[in-house]
Amino acid sequence: MKDSTKLGSRIAIVHNGSALFTGDAGSGESNIRRWIIENDWLECIVGLPLNMFYNTGIATYIWIISNKKSVERRGKVQLIDGREWYGKLRKNLGSKNCELREEDIDRITEEFLDFSESDNSRIFDNEDFGFHKIVVERPLRFSFQVTAARVQEFGEKMGDDLLGVVDILRGLFGEEVQWDFNLVKRDFEKALKVEGWNLKKRDLDLIYQIFTEKDERGEAVILKQTKKGIVYQADAELRDTENVPLKENIEEYFEREVLPHVFDAWIDFDKVVRGYEISFTKYFYKFQKLRSLEDIVEELLELEKETEGMLREIVFE
Repeated sequence: MKDSTKLGSRIAIVHNGSALFTGDAGSGESNIRRWIIENDWLECIVGLPLNMFYNTGIATYIWIISNKKSVERRGKVQLIDGREWYGKLRKNLGSKNCELREEDIDRITEEFLDFSESDNSRIFDNEDFGFHKIVVERPLRFSFQVTAARVQEFGEKMGDDLLGVVDILRGLFGEEVQWDFNLVKRDFEKALKVEGWNLKKRDLDLIYQIFTEKDERGEAVILKQTKKGIVYQADAELRDTENVPLKENIEEYFEREVLPHVFDAWIDFDKVVRGYEISFTKYFYKFQKLRSLEDIVEELLELEKETEGMLREIVFE
């Protein structure tokens, strides 16, 4: 917080732009925004011109906060773009090269009191700034194969005392690639019991690590089966996240935006987090028409002529 001034029942806080968007959902910054917005305290944010302060050219914004919103402002947030409203200083003071004139302050005040949409004023619902961050999981997939190289690795890591286990693997699966690790695991552990082998979990895990490798062609690895259905083991390397707007249904968004691209994905609902961010650039973006190719070529030719003249002067001098 750089400065605060009481305005009746309101408080105006001047802050840098990072307070609008830094910090992912669940972070301290996002939770502060969430607390302010979900308590319906945020009335308005005003974007100020760059280079307003002595020691920094960073973008700054005024947050107008109140716990006594008028009826028409309840559940709403107004954004005012005042970034182009300023007067130039005759002489720069460090990074500061502009200031708000009386007419600029009056213009901002009028936009705020008018509380309507315009080129420089936008009004949003509180929920427009919020989103659910969902974690998208995909199943782990393995191929399994008993090869000479893997048998050698097994001997080096497990020792000769367990080489009998390799005979069981070869007897069950030969040297063919197995694409369903679930069946491999079931049949192998059943055979171990029949043969009287009582391996520790860490030994089993190491065996599976040696004779398997990730392969998208393999069947999804089952973690457990419940009354609700099969639960697959997630592949941490394929884990991804999506930000779903608060006004959208999470499952509808997932079916529309995610499943068409990764059919085997699912949502880990235990990891869903709500966040808030405010992007001034997105809301007040103004498209600038691209220059024509002819104009660009003409300018390049002019620069080329100027460069030739400068080279002649340098060479002949």
